[in-house]
Amino acid sequence: MKKGVRLRKLISSNPFLLLLSFVLAFSIWLGVTVSVAPEEEIVLAHVPVSIELTDAIKELNLEAFTSPDGVFVDVTIKGKRYVLNEIGSEQISVKAQTSTVGSAGLKTLRLSATSQSSKDFEIVRLSQQEISVLFDERKEQEFQLETVVVGVDGKTIKDLQEVAPKGYIVDHELLSGSSVTLSGPSSELARVKTVTATVQLTKQLTDTTPFTAALALQTADGATAQYVTIQTEEEVTMTIPVYKEVSLPLTVDWLNAPAAYTEKPLSFSISPQKAKFGISESLIGDVDSVSVGTVDFAKLPAGKKTVFKFPAVELPQYKLLSGEESFSVTVDTSGTVSKSFAVPHQNVQLQNAESGMVAQISPGSLDSVTVAGSPESIAKLTGSDIYAEADLDSVKVQNGSATTAVRLFVKGYNDCWVIGSYKIVLTVTMEQSTVSGE
Repeated sequence: MKKGVRLRKLISSNPFLLLLSFVLAFSIWLGVTVSVAPEEEIVLAHVPVSIELTDAIKELNLEAFTSPDGVFVDVTIKGKRYVLNEIGSEQISVKAQTSTVGSAGLKTLRLSATSQSSKDFEIVRLSQQEISVLFDERKEQEFQLETVVVGVDGKTIKDLQEVAPKGYIVDHELLSGSSVTLSGPSSELARVKTVTATVQLTKQLTDTTPFTAALALQTADGATAQYVTIQTEEEVTMTIPVYKEVSLPLTVDWLNAPAAYTEKPLSFSISPQKAKFGISESLIGDVDSVSVGTVDFAKLPAGKKTVFKFPAVELPQYKLLSGEESFSVTVDTSGTVSKSFAVPHQNVQLQNAESGMVAQISPGSLDSVTVAGSPESIAKLTGSDIYAEADLDSVKVQNGSATTAVRLFVKGYNDCWVIGSYKIVLTVTMEQSTVSGE
């Protein structure tokens, strides 16, 4: 069969004609849709506005201050649907016109929008044609924080004692930081009068409690300061100390006490014997006395009463409520005696000497060391029972004499102690290899 006959037969078949008709119809529809389809409008929301500073603005040392999150507008565009489907807000550039800005102040800037795409569409309008921008010099200023405590009723508390039930004592509130630094336009910073740190209570307090404080700016006219930020990396904490009043006996701590007096201290008295303290309720069961200070045995002479005064302001543990300015402690060493001894140089241990250092104790050092104790022990004691330690870490002399303190103690007699403080004189030389650096 000839080719021409086969082609006529194929064309004359119904399925072929149906397929050919569909292809031609779709092609014609697509062409018409692309060329003559009506245009549509869509809105691109939240398009950012850029504010570029001119050289004139920079020379005046001005910045543009807006909302911390920036400025945004909605942009309406028009075009063919298939084009608009491919356009996003990142393809639209909206700029504020800053060429007319020549001084500080609140300025009204015109907006313009341009396409950043090669697609064929039209920018029809912006949701706003102008924006207000403050141009000013940026400054930083430190402000002291003022505390505000709001009660469970929503009212500001004037007397902090109101935050706790009866029987508790409330002290002044404490802030983790006393000040903050504000940053912003100088004209707005000038309006700030105070910066407050506020906490809101949800119940009355029965123990010392920390709170995270909310910081806020207060202006003289009661308005809100614009574009001012608080420069702080950490939260500000307000602690409200709440105590329970407790009357406790007083005691002392001991330093350099011989073993015999660790379990059975020397006789002593304190005036007054008791005092009132404010203690956190959670600690009351663990506290049975309060130490007013430390008594050093090295300052206790033998066979007499010695009085020590401890200022109340140096009490580290708890808040004193009974108003004492000082505490008088009398220590009685009656029944003990003292005697002076010469300490052999071989009983002196030199520690932490510099590499290459040779130190010799000068004659006469530690020839008169006073020791106190029971008459029985002092009668048996000799200088060989007394030992000393000297730390040479601070001795930097390479050749010559040096003086350093020593710690003295008694071995073999647990009811004896050394009275006073002592130093030794050393003759220091450096080994030749060390001095020459070989």
